[in-house]
Amino acid sequence: MQPAVAAAAANFRRFMPPLPRGQYSALSTRPVIFLVMDYAIQHPRAHFLHLLRQLRRHRPHILYSTSWHVPPGRVQHHLAALSRLERACPGVQTTVLAQTALETASFTDRGARSLFCNQNALADERIFRPLPGVEKRFAAIYDAQLARYKRHALAREVSSLALIGYRNPGTADDRYAAATACDFPAAHWFNDPNQSPDQWRFTDDDVNLAYNQCRVGLCLSAAEGPMWASIQYLLAGLPVVSTPSEGGRDEFFEGPHVQIVEPTPGAVAEGVARVAAMNLNPEHIRRRTIEKMSPHRERLLSHVQALFAAAGEPRSFADEWRRVIPHRLVDLTLVGRGQRRSIQEHDRRILASVDQRAPCPGSGEAAER
Repeated sequence: MQPAVAAAAANFRRFMPPLPRGQYSALSTRPVIFLVMDYAIQHPRAHFLHLLRQLRRHRPHILYSTSWHVPPGRVQHHLAALSRLERACPGVQTTVLAQTALETASFTDRGARSLFCNQNALADERIFRPLPGVEKRFAAIYDAQLARYKRHALAREVSSLALIGYRNPGTADDRYAAATACDFPAAHWFNDPNQSPDQWRFTDDDVNLAYNQCRVGLCLSAAEGPMWASIQYLLAGLPVVSTPSEGGRDEFFEGPHVQIVEPTPGAVAEGVARVAAMNLNPEHIRRRTIEKMSPHRERLLSHVQALFAAAGEPRSFADEWRRVIPHRLVDLTLVGRGQRRSIQEHDRRILASVDQRAPCPGSGEAAER
């Protein structure tokens, strides 16, 4: 795109009303600490910035989680987002939660406080787990957004394939979704890609049950974020066949239960056959994965505990983090114009908790003034 055209497009987007997004969580409201997904503040008039302005006197701390691969050339894009936070709330403190060691170093080198905490380490292992007695009906499953970067075509030679497909509000590619549904007439779709506009009608328990009916999980993109499905497969005890990738999903890939293959349909099919034939122990896969997750969790817990200590707050974040960080970090349903009232209620609960000096929204506990 020519520079003049790109600038015009950026100005056009600036004056368009942003898609309402409530994809941020209050980890604590005494002191005020938020976990915010990067895409929740991309727009100069993002909803979260309005909330942040109302909390200026509380000097919030923002844990800003990246959601997509960040090569060195994209660091400035995220620094601009951090500047928006500073303008909305002068004195706000920020820490970037980066998905790889290299990305962590890239932010640190540019003067940003950064913590190597891959989002997949915070997935909820209580939800995704092996289910004894469930029949393995399919050789492999690909749980992926119906978007071009997911490269569904690489699975076309896998026999006995199952799929879960979804479209995200605001970024849906309906043409690709329809074409992908047509490209896999023999595959089993756990949800109808033409009828279900998004993933939220399929519960996490539904997804876990679907995984347990399959022998292998597929990861086929070349670059994205850490890919939630990749860690969900492993926690459910599925071995994984993945193409080489950038973005952080390979942080938890180690051992014979992960096969990295060339990005060709034949190599993917061969990888599925090879790892399925190993007949690996699901509980071993799950246990090894949780071991790999632990250092990331410990880094985050230590960081937040230090913020508590600096504010004179005696609570232990280790005792409460699982209650305040949902699976996938935030409530992903809080997006879209139809969710505006739900987002406003989300904000109201946060503001009320801050005003009452409660530890976190919904805690039912307030400090004496």
